[in-house]
Amino acid sequence: MQNQCSQGDLPRVDVEPAPGEFNDLLREIEKEPVSERLLELARQLQAVLVSQRKLRESDGVRAGD
Repeated sequence: MQNQCSQGDLPRVDVEPAPGEFNDLLREIEKEPVSERLLELARQLQAVLVSQRKLRESDGVRAGD
């Protein structure tokens, strides 16, 4: 039997973080050990996302001309 949760069952989370909360979270994440393979995959993903964003932006510029 599967345990299904409706959206009403999930805890509420404030949309706006408290000042400095996001920076604190990033600092804690940066302290975590990460394998070289995971870093390389993250770099590849970042490169692909940047390429896609640039392609969309250039397509938008051409479509607006």
